[in-house]
Amino acid sequence: MATTAITTTSKTKEWVLACTQFEQCEIESLNQDVSFIESELIPPTDPKETNSMYFLRNIPRDFSGDEISSLWVFIDNKNIIRKRPPSKATHIAGVGVIDESLKVNINPNALGYDAYFRNKNVTDYSVLHAMATFDISPKTWFVDEDDIELPIANTSTRATSKKGGFNVTSGGTNGNSCVVRGRRHPRYQPNRGWLFSSAGVLPDKDASGLREFGGITEESGLFFELDSGVLSAIVRQAEWQYFTSTSGQTDFIFTERDITSETNVVVRTKLADSVIWNPTTDFTVNATTETITFDVGRTLDEEVIILVIEDIKKDITQDVLDEGIDIEKEHLYDIQSQWRGAGNAFFYVDFKLIHTHVNTGVGVKPIISNPALPIYFRSENKGDEVSMLMGCADLTSEGGNIDKIEYTPIVNDPQYPIVTQSINADDRVLLVAHSPQFFKGRHNTRDVQALRVSSSANKNSFIKVYLSRNPIWANGSLLLKERIDGSAILYDNALNATDTGIRTPLLELDRSSASLISARRIKEDNSISIDNPSDTKIDFTLTHGDYFIVTGSYEKTGTSEMFSIIELGEEI
Repeated sequence: MATTAITTTSKTKEWVLACTQFEQCEIESLNQDVSFIESELIPPTDPKETNSMYFLRNIPRDFSGDEISSLWVFIDNKNIIRKRPPSKATHIAGVGVIDESLKVNINPNALGYDAYFRNKNVTDYSVLHAMATFDISPKTWFVDEDDIELPIANTSTRATSKKGGFNVTSGGTNGNSCVVRGRRHPRYQPNRGWLFSSAGVLPDKDASGLREFGGITEESGLFFELDSGVLSAIVRQAEWQYFTSTSGQTDFIFTERDITSETNVVVRTKLADSVIWNPTTDFTVNATTETITFDVGRTLDEEVIILVIEDIKKDITQDVLDEGIDIEKEHLYDIQSQWRGAGNAFFYVDFKLIHTHVNTGVGVKPIISNPALPIYFRSENKGDEVSMLMGCADLTSEGGNIDKIEYTPIVNDPQYPIVTQSINADDRVLLVAHSPQFFKGRHNTRDVQALRVSSSANKNSFIKVYLSRNPIWANGSLLLKERIDGSAILYDNALNATDTGIRTPLLELDRSSASLISARRIKEDNSISIDNPSDTKIDFTLTHGDYFIVTGSYEKTGTSEMFSIIELGEEI
């Protein structure tokens, strides 16, 4: 698009003065044949500055200065302004008199557009939404107190339903914290906008405490943070590097990203469900040499992953105050994001664009490494007990739809599926499917849908399905193995370690550590299938940490030969 300076005629002088307030302003060449003009989307000249991006459109070339200033549209790091045209009739050269009040504006506020500035004339798809009407439901939410997951979410005294909202209180001792996090990791749908929406009250905003809410995992995130009176818009990015240590090795040089005092380093083995290494007792970080050194005497004889987490913060405290927003009162909070690997993120309060995180044309890495983000609320005591009261929460794919999942079966033996188990007691384990906490050393966000369990028996028997998050349900050694098809799911087919025969003794279920999901009777020499009863409306979701357990029981004395298969859908 050709660009020229705007001449300072009487009809454009006011517009020129408005334009010079900004760092950049490129406008289409004016000529007498054009009734309307549009500009380009202008990237910032300095990657550190986001306030030089403006999007101007539908500016009538023939309006007077006052009328032009009432119509301009621009985006910067503070606001998005789409002022309505004057209601009075306006003369446009060569057209006649147009009653501006008759024009239709289908998008009266900023969120009428998706993250790519397209009119929302499509139907958005909510990939996850939830409320706290009666309690913090354990079917939807995990609750962590002081970074330890509670066995049942609704037993928490710090995370409670209050006036139908999520009341998340840190606890009264310095260092106490409480997190409410969604069980689901809804898949991002590429080339569509990602939208987090909630509302809430942040009382005692200047108290010494931390409050976070948005879409957050350990290594990725788009969220608001209130830290002792400072409100920030945050994009969390991470880089990781794998090492295979040699005997006696005590340090690693991190090469993927510069380490600074503002980054957070996490170290763990690459093994599934591995314990995270503690930076206060297990290793130290030298930001100058970018060296991670493990304690003297520690032998690293395993593959490890080093994860460097960087929170890119923008202090929006004053920006919010400039809009007359008191965060101790209830307000609407929205975060919009583009993501094709690259993309920008937009932070709104009460539909007003407060901050734009510019990554397109500036960043040299994806805006976030994994956009399958759960809804997350956190309160932490840093000297004072703090809380937040949040309303309903939603994650939406702008213009999206129901996502596809990959079929993943688990059988008695993947190579020889006709192998049967000799069952001679109650609740002997046939199969286990496990969604691990970590996959390839990283937080596992591949959720799994349970579709069907099928089993056969040569004698009258029972098939039962259980769910657990506590590995002590196994009265014996679990032999969890990795699949070879890229799946995150681990399995135990109840055979011995070499898969050459029946494991003796068979794994026995501790029913006190597992919840019964379903049970069916199998007649002699018959088979049966247990389906999700309404999979078109109801998901049965396994998420990181879940064990899906199938057991067999012989109805009489003696033994029954049983065979089972679990059919799953994995969100790859």
